[in-house]
Amino acid sequence: MSHDMVITHGGVGATSEWNDGCERAAKSGMDALKIGTVLDAVVAAGAILEDDDRYNAGTGANLRLEGLCELDAAVMTDEGDFGAVACITGVQYPIQVARLVMEKTPHAMLCGDGAAAFARHQGIPPYCPVTERAMKKLVKYRRKLETSKLADLWPGHKFTGTIGAVARSAAGRFAVSCSTGGTPLTLKGRVGDSPICGAGVFAGALGAICCTGTGELIMKRLIAHRIYIALEDGHALKDICQAEIDRFPQGEYLGIIAIDQSNHCVLNTHDMPFGIEGDQ
Repeated sequence: MSHDMVITHGGVGATSEWNDGCERAAKSGMDALKIGTVLDAVVAAGAILEDDDRYNAGTGANLRLEGLCELDAAVMTDEGDFGAVACITGVQYPIQVARLVMEKTPHAMLCGDGAAAFARHQGIPPYCPVTERAMKKLVKYRRKLETSKLADLWPGHKFTGTIGAVARSAAGRFAVSCSTGGTPLTLKGRVGDSPICGAGVFAGALGAICCTGTGELIMKRLIAHRIYIALEDGHALKDICQAEIDRFPQGEYLGIIAIDQSNHCVLNTHDMPFGIEGDQ
């Protein structure tokens, strides 16, 4: 029998010393689930993490090389409803805007200026998510470019950093959310796996999956959807996720939080903060 559960992560490659923020987010998601839906749960959990400037999402997210804070986010439910924003600027909670795309438009994704204009139209006030810490990180990378070419820096750089949440209700319903700011070595307009259905996120009647890590590789492999297909084929959740971890290119970053009707797992190639609320 299913029971309520919310799992959050703060990005593979981030330190587990930041578990407290993920635990707080999971609790916020559980509080929302008790009075609402699994979608409410993952949006509430995501908002806590987007507001915590330690994580690479929302406030404090990485800036692109041009100095812009372009944010990506997505939500998905077990009914197949999906909404996403990519390269959105000037919002505090990208996950909330992704939900509005899902609920208020016939579209699955809005990008750039169009996404920001939609947010304004929906009553989302302008907000500057740039922090001093993010600016200092950008300066560090720009200094590297004074002595190196971008093409030379890319091979050794890890394109990582997201936050995410999955939730299950006692009735066996599922939802997932994900949000990111990309990395300082990305160009304006870059989109990774986080807002791509089947790559960074996927949810269906059997479960919900959220991935974090080297975005381009996750996107090319459609890892979240591949995990779900294996669930449909009857494989055990933890075995499926472990297989994805094992086959990921050595040295690259991958983290997975996943939940099905009776099990859950948190697996990662490198350190990753996370939080869990619900019977374990």
